[in-house]
Amino acid sequence: DKDVIRLGTGEFFGEMALLLRRPRVADVVALSYCRLLMLRRDPFRNFLRTHPDLMQRVRRQAEERLRQLQEASGRAAA
Repeated sequence: DKDVIRLGTGEFFGEMALLLRRPRVADVVALSYCRLLMLRRDPFRNFLRTHPDLMQRVRRQAEERLRQLQEASGRAAA
């Protein structure tokens, strides 16, 4: 059983794969209409370098999601 995280307006996903240079670890399913922006790794990293406030937000979110994944993994192993 997969953990479900619902995202809302202005939220983002895929940051862990871009920041950590790892394959993505989650699937994303839209429940309603959405507008998406796709950034490749190099333009994404350049964008974050020029917007340090957003870099901190993305890093905090990635750290939180990594923590959630580790907790879920620990629960599954128990």
